Amino acid sequence: MKKIITSIIALAAATNAHAFAVTAYSTGQQELVQTVTGQTVVRCHFQYSGQEFTKLYPFGTICPMSIEVE
Repeated sequence: MKKIITSIIALAAATNAHAFAVTAYSTGQQELVQTVTGQTVVRCHFQYSGQEFTKLYPFGTICPMSIEVE
């Protein structure tokens, strides 16, 4: 019985891990910024459901057109 319950919990956790992933799309806006450690990175702007947010990528990276967020 304990083995069955453990299997059900593991299956539920695996299912929920992907249940809330959504796709956010690039706004096309990007800029080079400097971090507090002095590194230059690319700040990419994304939007999902009217909410805009940014994500930092290593210098030289091209911003992706879309990303999955949880």
